[in-house]
Amino acid sequence: MADDAAAKKKATDDAEAAAAAAALAWPTEGGRRVLLASRKTSSSSARSSAKTRPFLCLAVLLLLILVVTAVFLFPPAIMSSSSSSAAAAASVPFQSPRKVVKKVLSLSQSEGQGATVRRSIGGHEVRNLDPFLLLDEFSVSKPGGFPDHPHRGFETVTYMLDGVFTHQDFSGHTGTIRTGDVQWMTAGRGIVHSEMPAADGVQKGLQLWINLASKDKMIEPRYQELESKDISQAEKDGVAVRIIAGEAFGVRSPVYTRTPTMYMDFTMQPGSQLHQPIPEGWNAVVYIIEGEGVFAGQPLNEPVVQQGPFVMNSRAQIQQAMEDYYYGRNGFEKASQWSSA
Repeated sequence: MADDAAAKKKATDDAEAAAAAAALAWPTEGGRRVLLASRKTSSSSARSSAKTRPFLCLAVLLLLILVVTAVFLFPPAIMSSSSSSAAAAASVPFQSPRKVVKKVLSLSQSEGQGATVRRSIGGHEVRNLDPFLLLDEFSVSKPGGFPDHPHRGFETVTYMLDGVFTHQDFSGHTGTIRTGDVQWMTAGRGIVHSEMPAADGVQKGLQLWINLASKDKMIEPRYQELESKDISQAEKDGVAVRIIAGEAFGVRSPVYTRTPTMYMDFTMQPGSQLHQPIPEGWNAVVYIIEGEGVFAGQPLNEPVVQQGPFVMNSRAQIQQAMEDYYYGRNGFEKASQWSSA
């Protein structure tokens, strides 16, 4: 029994090592990948799993990770381009190539009201990956959802993979996002809102939390909302990309990022390869649904103190945020009189 267990563990370790190696060069038999990159701060993180479909921000290692959800974390620096063969890829070598420093399996957990999430960033294994605080892949059906709740000090980015979600906040802003749409919400000094399914069946998507620098934590809330048709897209050598934030293949997203961030949804044809440039010093994440994806962000290098939906720089600021919300002041004046429909 002990020998069998050891053999199984070795096989698992070997498979994981192979998966991590595959994620670096991003060769694929077909699939989607999401890239997150940004500069850091110090916060919480995590989520993953998926299919080869056009509106996903991620891709799957088809041979090695069939049903398992995983996240690959990279230290700072990549250069890039795409190619349809290993020989072509070799002609565009990496400039300061990165290695996978950690691989995380995102496990299902309950969240909100009757919702299920896979949390890859913001969980026990990856408390934060500056500037990313949380990455959830959510799945929810009516009458469940994420009823009225507050936020302060960061941004939320919701990317619908399948279905329809409706948003309402205490300032009267309402909106509906459908498959492939994006809502980029800057909570700033304070927002109370709800996020609920607006169609029958299971609604699925990704929500990423991005920290704000101390100078931006108390700005007025704002929204950037993009329908699927308005998201910048590009294609080259068997690699298609939806550019939610940042730039790929010479094409830029119109989204303004207060914390410099890249957010890409790659779909790769069998035999294609991708080298994506990421600025030096940025943290990067590859999130896998059915294929691979990457997020990259510029670290803020600031202290991060998080208490539920509040993310500030000190314990005193968190206490202040909780008191402001409770007493309805300093950004939360409308909270006590408001509830979503």
